[in-house]
Amino acid sequence: MKRRVKWLFSQLDDWVQRGLLDAGQAARIRQLYPDSGLALPWSTVLFTGLGAVVAGLGVILLLAYNWQAIPRLGKLGLILAALAGLHATSLWLWPQTGWRRQVGEAVGLLGTMFFGAGIWLVAQAYHIEEHFPNGFLVWGLGALAMGWTMPSVAQGLLAAVALAIWGCTEAVQFDTAVHLAPLLILAGVAGLAYWLRSLLLLAAGLVAVSVTLLFNTGVVSWRLLCSVAMNTAVLFVGVSALAARWDRFPRGGLVWRGLGWVGFLLVLYLLSFPALAAYLLQWHPTWPEPETLIQPLLFRAYAWTPFALALAAWALVAWQCRPGTTPDQRPFAGRFEHWLLPLTALGAQVTAATGAA
Repeated sequence: MKRRVKWLFSQLDDWVQRGLLDAGQAARIRQLYPDSGLALPWSTVLFTGLGAVVAGLGVILLLAYNWQAIPRLGKLGLILAALAGLHATSLWLWPQTGWRRQVGEAVGLLGTMFFGAGIWLVAQAYHIEEHFPNGFLVWGLGALAMGWTMPSVAQGLLAAVALAIWGCTEAVQFDTAVHLAPLLILAGVAGLAYWLRSLLLLAAGLVAVSVTLLFNTGVVSWRLLCSVAMNTAVLFVGVSALAARWDRFPRGGLVWRGLGWVGFLLVLYLLSFPALAAYLLQWHPTWPEPETLIQPLLFRAYAWTPFALALAAWALVAWQCRPGTTPDQRPFAGRFEHWLLPLTALGAQVTAATGAA
């Protein structure tokens, strides 16, 4: 239970006795925090999760040491039995209250980790030749499915990591841009974060989206990295103003804004070096030759889509700041520095597109 809520509950009876509140008002206040008594201290949650991970690693190491001596059918049986046992235990504990719910989430996370290990163990046991990044994709989709089913922040974090590794591995090892990877992470992980109202999961999802997008951009054309990074950062800050006005998860705007400003300042620091800026903001030497239809389209899509989305977000922000609205309805009221972001992005985009650097 959070300390502030615990303090509030301890004071309600005293306030009722003093006549400051009646019993009905006190009961309605308690109803505003229906799950407050179910939460455990972070130390308990942390050590429970670490205990589950350590126990799982111990079992995996024990199996790895004797793996060669186990017949193939026995290997498959062990993997399936472990997965079924862990997830069945997790689903049994999860609907309960108190410490059992926390243990259920830890056991479920352990089961999903074992699911990822089982993918490669089965492939090794049966000599399955497969495109290995697909293992991370299947693992991430499994974690994402568990995250939405339970629902669970921990499963969402694991899904963000696995799906980001999948997209980045395709780009680095096979020079393949998985264009749907950022969209999948955005819809699956960030969507789950908004449902659970988790700042940590939202931050992890947006970082995973940004990283996979930049790796994809590097495959299409590394000269677009600076423009895509800046436009994505400007888009994040614009979305933060819109997200702050959404009643379901207004604090999510803090994550969008923080990540956006960090990305924008990093790009701005690189552009503060004239020679480097002239090198990064120069598209024309790498405009692809029209040998195929898809490559020029991909180049233009990565060059202009983040910029168009950023302008659209800031157009909505400007509409909210139109004359006639009250100051509390205006995003970034009195904060002129925020409006420097879209202006800087516009200048950088024009410079890169025209070759004026």
